[in-house]
Amino acid sequence: MELGCGFGLNSLKIIKEYGGSATLVDYCDYALDNVKKEFQKAGLCATFLKEDFFDLHLNSRFTLVHSEGVLEHFYDDERVKAFEIHVKAMAEDGFLFIFVPTNNRSYRIVQKLFNFFGIRVDEKPFTEDEFVRLVNKYNLEIVDKAKYLLFWRGFLIRNSPAN
Repeated sequence: MELGCGFGLNSLKIIKEYGGSATLVDYCDYALDNVKKEFQKAGLCATFLKEDFFDLHLNSRFTLVHSEGVLEHFYDDERVKAFEIHVKAMAEDGFLFIFVPTNNRSYRIVQKLFNFFGIRVDEKPFTEDEFVRLVNKYNLEIVDKAKYLLFWRGFLIRNSPAN
């Protein structure tokens, strides 16, 4: 399995459990350095790319594209383009394993707490309908979905050969 664009520590868990190789992408040196140390501690190899998401040039497509904490930081057309980048990174018979926050009561409470403590989080959570419409736009299939923590939703999405 080749895992692409993964979110650090959860990508490490996936590779540790199922094997394969990983390519991790972030624009933040701090994030990349931390996850690189964790991969080294675990004795796992990976490719680490410091790149702007919208200027990402990958030479391969991946069996599994894993993403957390990414799409909610983009708005309108950029959000669609960011999702499309995920789709283009998937192999023809690949999967996208993605987590996005959803706008529910728990999310709103957490945001109020953040605001109270002066923490500004620049993001727009999804509605489940909005995310499903985005998946359908690219003729993808949601294979499974699950709640993750209080307000995150995880989606396992299968690519179709036409993409």
